Amino acid sequence: MFSIIRTSSENKDFRELIIQLDNDLNARYGKEQSEYDKHNVIELIDTVVVAYDGNQPVGCGCFKQYGNETIEIKRMFVKNEMRGKGISKMILKELEYWAEEKGYLYSILETGIGQPEAIGLYEKFNYKRIDNYGQYANMPNSVCMKKTLVKRINYKIVDGYNKMDFSRVTEMLSKSYWSPGIKINEVEKGALNSALVVGVFTIKGVQIGYARAISDKTRFAYILDVYVDEGFRKNGIGQEMIKYILNHEELKDVYNWTLITKDAHEVYKKVGFEVNNRPNDWMVIKKERPER
Repeated sequence: MFSIIRTSSENKDFRELIIQLDNDLNARYGKEQSEYDKHNVIELIDTVVVAYDGNQPVGCGCFKQYGNETIEIKRMFVKNEMRGKGISKMILKELEYWAEEKGYLYSILETGIGQPEAIGLYEKFNYKRIDNYGQYANMPNSVCMKKTLVKRINYKIVDGYNKMDFSRVTEMLSKSYWSPGIKINEVEKGALNSALVVGVFTIKGVQIGYARAISDKTRFAYILDVYVDEGFRKNGIGQEMIKYILNHEELKDVYNWTLITKDAHEVYKKVGFEVNNRPNDWMVIKKERPER
């Protein structure tokens, strides 16, 4: 049974595997490989993965930072007798996922024209060929590739009027279709008079989401002002905010929930909302929005 661990470049199994990798590269490229050896020196790196078949190390890989938003995949290797078993895919997936957790947006790598199996693997993972970068710019045997990673966001959801960053909330809501240009005094007053206000924050303390609920805390609640910053959408954050509201202790007795949306029906269906099949029962008064 194959398994994989996260470790550092001090790992003994990793060190032994990259010796075998260097032997493999020397066999493929001969004297030309000496030009690459100086670029393959592994300093202390704490983003290394090692794959095992039972207790036996069978493959490895690592990455290092290359600019603020990019990582470079290095030292990808699977023992010859273990190839064709999906181990390289496991290693690459784990490295990419680890980089995504750390907030990196892009992955680059260098392989060689004498490694068609490696090129094929990377192409299956949606890596695209790019101009040779950095130290590989004038090396004809090099094949450089790049991929855009999935953005995975570490965030926390909190509630409470005093915990919101209303400057950020105003900045977000002022770009919405339902309250364009809204001012901070209106945002703050709406929040102050709500039964619950919820915010989503990155681990660095930047608010990237907001929602609130108006309720009698007994029978009825109306959810509104649900907004996720454009740069953080498609990560399930909106759904998590709604779940947080629906399951909040202050609103546990509410059994009639409602909201209005123009374009997010599928998001709300995933957390239990349905399209109202009795629209004629609802009546509204629409006044002109006052200047504030």
